[in-house]
This record gives sequence, C-alpha cells and structure tokens, in this order.
Amino acid sequence: MFAHGFGKLEIGAYVEVILDLPNTDVAIRGRLKHSGQDGLGIEFREIRKSDRQLTARYCVQQQQVEAAGPGKSQSELLISSRSAG
Repeated sequence: MFAHGFGKLEIGAYVEVILDLPNTDVAIRGRLKHSGQDGLGIEFREIRKSDRQLTARYCVQQQQVEAAGPGKSQSELLISSRSAG
C-alpha cells in the first residue's frame, strides 16, 4: 500500500486512515504508536462494523492476488492527522 497526505507525525497523534477500496472508501481512526523509516504503527480504535467486514474481505482478496504474482494490484491509503488532545 502507498501512504499519502502525511508529513512528520508525532507519537500519540490521532490519525484517520482512508482506504481507497474498489467501489468505496473506508475510514478508520486510530492513534500513532510508532513512526520511523520502517513505516508507521497505528493503533486502530474506530471502524464501523460493516467497514470492518468489507476491509477483511478485501484483505483476503489482496492476499490471493499477491500470491498470484507481483504487480497485480495496488491499493492506496490516505492518512490525515490531528494533534493529540
């Protein structure tokens, strides 16, 4: 996945991750737990039940696509943040 829309984030920052899935977007809210060159660690705290099911189904499909070979699919996510408070 590719992450867009974030600059330097501080640990504890509240973030909203928007998954750009086929036919819909899914918003997941959480808190930044780790930020480094190896990526971001986000503790997800809020996701609607229907979005959780949709995301789980999509992840299973992506695993099948990735098993078929590299370069078959790309997903994007957008991360926005607001200061911890």
